[in-house]
Amino acid sequence: SSGFGGDGPDGGEGEEGEEDAVSRRSGLRRRLEAEAEAEAWALRSCWDVRTSASGYFPSLDRDAVDRPSRASAGADAAEEREAARCLAELLEFAILRLMRLGDLALLIKALINEDGEGGRDELPKAVNPIRRATSERPADTLRPWEPWRELRGKDERGGKRGDNGGGGDGGADGEGRSGGNWPAVLSPSSAPSWLLSALAGPSPYESLYLELAEAAAHLNRRAGRHRLASRLEDHRAEVLMARGDHAAACRVLSSNAFGACARDQWTRAHYWRIFRLACCQRRGDDVLAYLETLTQSFDPKLRGVAPGRTAGLFQRDLEALVADSAVADPRWGAFPFLETELSIDGGGVG
Repeated sequence: SSGFGGDGPDGGEGEEGEEDAVSRRSGLRRRLEAEAEAEAWALRSCWDVRTSASGYFPSLDRDAVDRPSRASAGADAAEEREAARCLAELLEFAILRLMRLGDLALLIKALINEDGEGGRDELPKAVNPIRRATSERPADTLRPWEPWRELRGKDERGGKRGDNGGGGDGGADGEGRSGGNWPAVLSPSSAPSWLLSALAGPSPYESLYLELAEAAAHLNRRAGRHRLASRLEDHRAEVLMARGDHAAACRVLSSNAFGACARDQWTRAHYWRIFRLACCQRRGDDVLAYLETLTQSFDPKLRGVAPGRTAGLFQRDLEALVADSAVADPRWGAFPFLETELSIDGGGVG
């Protein structure tokens, strides 16, 4: 029947459908918030252990670097390595919990935005800034490589460098970074202030990740697990690059590329880290450091793993750098082989 007052069956079904959608989104948000509370409890517990461990491994505590370690004073080296291994694994678990908390915060934000726009059943995919930065193919490597001469030309004209050449904070294309503040996903009564602050937005969230990853890398090195430490340092460097902190990223990558990788002859990992260090250095102002990295990339030990296209890009940049006025004077003292000259003695044989 048509009913009265123009209230046909179609109108009633539409209202009921909208109410069902609102109810589903409300239920989904409650489930996401409950999951966030559980993740926060796990992360907080790991953080408490990390804080307590600073007495055993004082280098975890910036204010206690000179304090002697209990391990060095009494426990043997094997016990210390085992303790470092356990703590490192715990911090890696904490990093996973932090990653999930970021996912949940972005999902809840997307849910709130959908409610404000009238609501839809499907939510857009939210991009966790840590996951984006530490993905298998960093965002800047998906863009064309700008030759060195073009980068210098942009600098001289006062232009902005591209993502594969310098400048920029790396966050403009990341939805997780460009989306502003995040909604409150935890109750203030159930979470410590440091965790509430970390989940306020992308920047404090990344800062907490960097602190956890640095501590986990240190503990893995103490445990003799240098490959795991190197992987964590790689991720730290990528996040720093995404934040636009190229100087800090270069410090991490320099230690990682010319430290464990070179020493233990992990040639493929070594070359990848040299490549990422070069990507970072060409965004900064230390031209000599970039020149040194380019020369390192032509190490004969790396020839078998260096992709031909990448080697060609490095070769062209090296040739442009040698002729660059910015390194005209200091390059000879730092790299005397670049000025090697050959002469032929015209005297007779014998």
